[in-house]
Amino acid sequence: LLQQQQQHMSSVEQQFLAARALGLGAKLHKLMTVQQKEAFLVAASAAVTLPTAPPVKVSAFKALKALCSTVQPQTVQPLLQPLLGALLQLLKGAEEECLHLILEVLAELITAADERAGMLNPEHAMAVAEPVLQVWISHTSDPLIAPDAQAVISAIAAQPLCLPSLVAAAALTLAGILGRGAATRLAKKHGRQEAAGSARRAKGNADEAPMLVEASLDLLATLVSPRQPAVALEVRICSSIQQQCCMKMA
Repeated sequence: LLQQQQQHMSSVEQQFLAARALGLGAKLHKLMTVQQKEAFLVAASAAVTLPTAPPVKVSAFKALKALCSTVQPQTVQPLLQPLLGALLQLLKGAEEECLHLILEVLAELITAADERAGMLNPEHAMAVAEPVLQVWISHTSDPLIAPDAQAVISAIAAQPLCLPSLVAAAALTLAGILGRGAATRLAKKHGRQEAAGSARRAKGNADEAPMLVEASLDLLATLVSPRQPAVALEVRICSSIQQQCCMKMA
């Protein structure tokens, strides 16, 4: 299958067969031998990283999602960085259905990364976390995309080496959302409707999407761990900075 993908990607028939084969592999992965799983994983990775037709990529996403957790970390390791790079490129212009699949694959890949082998370092983790965080912010009310994006963030947070960098990048954004939401509600409470409207227009959509505040609390709970007091301190510092900014603007 991999040879066919590499040698005959211009053939519509071969791409159709590749898509069907990868889709079948995703459905029947529980019946495969270890060697068959590894071969399909490599083929699915090639279908994502090489220029293939959308149906092939969709089938590859499904195969990767099914297979990543069923193979040894050393099988995933040489595929991890090329896959992450290709998936992040595809994430930029993905429509909702593909976006859902890409996020699921990212979560499975990161979960499959062996922290003991240092497969996912903080730099690579942040390259994933920052665009995924933006996807999460813009799809907070989406019942599929928001949980998928949060699952990716949770998978990164589960990697001890990557958690401090993740919190440093996410805490200020989350504290800003919570601070703007609190400031808007306070302004409304005191009858300052005009000020509240100005705050919304100038500072974002915390009031236009009330679920964003609630979702931010959920994501914040994912990042803060009792075993990571430095993480809680980082969140507290970011919250204090955001509170001071809100007070100055009030």
